[in-house]
Amino acid sequence: MKRTFKLLVLSLFFTPSIFSAPRSYLIVGRENAPLPVKIQQQVEQAGGKLIRHHRQIGLVEVESADENFQWRARNIPGVENVIPNIRWTSNLPMALRAAPAQLAAQQSADAEEFFALQWNLRAIEAPAAWQAGVRGRNARVVVLDTGIDAEHPDIAPNLKTALCRSFIPGEDFNIQPNNHPDAWFSHGTHVAGIIAAALNGFGIIGVAPEAELVAVKVLSEFTGYGTIGGMVAGILYAADIEADVINISLGAVYNREGAFDDNGTPEPEDDIWLNSNEVAALVRTVSRAIRYANSRGATIVAAAGNDALNRDLDGRVIYLPADCPRVLSISATGPMSLGINPAADLDQLAFYSNYGQSSIDFAAPGGNLDFSLFEEPIPMCGPFECLVYDMVFSAGNEGYFFSIGTSMAAPHVAGVAALIISRHGGSLSPSTVELELRKSADDLGETGRDAFYGAGRVNAGTSSHSGN
Repeated sequence: MKRTFKLLVLSLFFTPSIFSAPRSYLIVGRENAPLPVKIQQQVEQAGGKLIRHHRQIGLVEVESADENFQWRARNIPGVENVIPNIRWTSNLPMALRAAPAQLAAQQSADAEEFFALQWNLRAIEAPAAWQAGVRGRNARVVVLDTGIDAEHPDIAPNLKTALCRSFIPGEDFNIQPNNHPDAWFSHGTHVAGIIAAALNGFGIIGVAPEAELVAVKVLSEFTGYGTIGGMVAGILYAADIEADVINISLGAVYNREGAFDDNGTPEPEDDIWLNSNEVAALVRTVSRAIRYANSRGATIVAAAGNDALNRDLDGRVIYLPADCPRVLSISATGPMSLGINPAADLDQLAFYSNYGQSSIDFAAPGGNLDFSLFEEPIPMCGPFECLVYDMVFSAGNEGYFFSIGTSMAAPHVAGVAALIISRHGGSLSPSTVELELRKSADDLGETGRDAFYGAGRVNAGTSSHSGN
């Protein structure tokens, strides 16, 4: 048991003009109408190569090095639009590796060694759910992310490896211990640990410690990039394997008036500008995938974003998938100076969290930072140690990490949703899950739905016995 703690097919009728590299496109069929049976042949005749066919929503991913491919493909019968398969990257949150001394000092007498560091579980009253025997059994949570440390002792017991998949070409879902952006931390492992780290007498515990985890990689651990097509493929796959909950602690941010994308090509002259109609088509495409997953019984939870924006005032900006209908968008909360003041309020809106009554559905612990701790010496601890205790502690690549972000908030809601589904026997419609989340949430801030907390900060304890 490892236990180290380290903080062209050419058209016969056209003479093509060639790009420096193939570009990726999404061919979107008309709503509620299947694409032609011979779509692959027609794509090839237009100068492209079919990569993936998402029959569930009438979508194909293609590649072409022909600069005229896009307008040719639009003439294929049944096609609504052809849009660049825009590349995106998510701003991964700040993360700090847990030092052995910090871990040794915070070992608790509870079944899980480092439960004392998990203020986030106390904030949502998760222990009350466990004590009531509600721990997520029979609920399947699919984590769309950067991959996962499949051998981590807190992840492996609940990970259904036979169902895990990667939609990043050349990369496995199981992260590799090399020197690249996500290897030292593993965003996906941290998120999965918050949801369902096992109750195994070791390390940490997740919100729903008996829920089943499935990892689906949609962002590269080497480059940090993915594509909208990859995100859609991950959502559709999760739906088809009967996910009860899909957690997406990632997001692509676009301006409705137009968006920039380099599409993975190395030269500036190959950069792509998407017009407003193409951006709208991207949104509709992702929304199709969301609707499909929702119709298959999946509750979808997404991070609201870490730009400290009042979403009520920024109508030109859209976050995918958080702003799509039928997605629960989650803001982040956290304490300030918990390392100094054990009685600190755990439910302050985090300094980085997006907010807005029109956008936020629920709030959950995402961690915070008290920047005043940088300004003067703290007698009780050094600034670093005091800072980390306001962050969310969870599993990471070959160890444990402190991190902050709405990426950390969303999996708390996914975990509570798993508890609710488990309490109902392992099957529950997304609309009922959302209703139960609302009934059990703590109404913080202004009475009723508000800009910071939405319908409230989720509460696992009350969710374990609310309703029938």
